[in-house]
Amino acid sequence: PEKGLANLLDTLDDGAPAIVWADMYSLPYNALPLDSGMWAMMPIVVYGYDAAADTVWIADRARVPLTVSTGELAAARARVAKDKYRLLVVDHPDPEKLPAAVQAGIWDCIKLYTEAPPKGARTNFGLAAYQHWAKLLVDPKPRMSWAKQFAAPAGLLAGLTSVFNHVAIFGKDGNAERFLFANFLDEAAAILNRPALAEVAPRFRDAGQAWDALGQALLPDDIAPLGQTRTLMLLRHHLFLERGRDALPDIRQIDGQHAALKQELIGDFPLDEAGVAGLLGNVRDHVLAIHDIEAEAVSALRDAMR
Repeated sequence: PEKGLANLLDTLDDGAPAIVWADMYSLPYNALPLDSGMWAMMPIVVYGYDAAADTVWIADRARVPLTVSTGELAAARARVAKDKYRLLVVDHPDPEKLPAAVQAGIWDCIKLYTEAPPKGARTNFGLAAYQHWAKLLVDPKPRMSWAKQFAAPAGLLAGLTSVFNHVAIFGKDGNAERFLFANFLDEAAAILNRPALAEVAPRFRDAGQAWDALGQALLPDDIAPLGQTRTLMLLRHHLFLERGRDALPDIRQIDGQHAALKQELIGDFPLDEAGVAGLLGNVRDHVLAIHDIEAEAVSALRDAMR
C-alpha cells in the first residue's frame, strides 16, 4: 500500500495525471452494492490528492469532477491483490509513431471480427459471436442456451438487464461505442491519408443505431414493466454523467424504485412461455441485423486499408 501511494504521489508531483485501477464497487460515487463476492477493477484518472483535506480528485466518465476520501481510494485500489496497485502514466504522443499505431489498431479490430481470437473460443468474438448468440437465444438445446441459463422470471430478467447494461450504459455514451469508433475512423482518415476510412465511418454509426435498437428490444416499451426498467436504468446513468456524486440522493431513490419493480416482475412476470419466446425471437432478429451491418462495415474497412 505504501509503495502504491508513493508511486501515485510521485506521478502527481511530476504534473501528470495518473491512471489507476480501482474497484468500481468500492467507490461510493457509483452507489453499487458492496459484497465479498463482487468486484470489478476499472481504470480511473486521479488528478489531485490532498492528504490534509482527505480528498482525492478523480475523472471517471462523469462530466463533473468526482471526489473520494484517501481511504476510499486506497480500499478500492487494494480490492484485488494481484493488481498490485497498478498505475499507468500516458506520455505525450509521438506524432511520428501515431500513423503506425493507428494502422495496427485498425487491423487488430478487423482480425478480431473475422479471425480466430488470440485467446478463448472463437464463438465469443466478432461476427461468429453474433451468430452463436442468436442461436442460444432461441434454441433451448445447447448447454449455454438462454432457456437453460436465464430461465424466467428471475434469470431472464437478469439476462435482459445485464445485456442492456453492457450495450447502453457500461462506459459512457451507449450504442455499444460504435459512434466512438466511427469518430476514430474520421480522424484516422486524416492521420493515414486514407479518405476511404471516412466513407466507412457512417457504416459503424448505422451499427450503433442497430445496437440502440437492440437495447429497446431487450426491454421494450410495449411490455410496460420492462420498458420502465429500461427508463430507470438510463435515468440513473444520465444523472451520474451530468451530476456525479451530487446525484447520489436521486440515484438511491431510483435504485429503490428499480428494486421494487424487479420484485414485482419476479413475482408476476408479464409474459407466458410463448411471450418469452416471442421476446427472445425479436432480440435474435436484432442481433442478426447487427451481424449483417457490421459484416459489411468490416469488409468495407478492410478494403479501405488495402
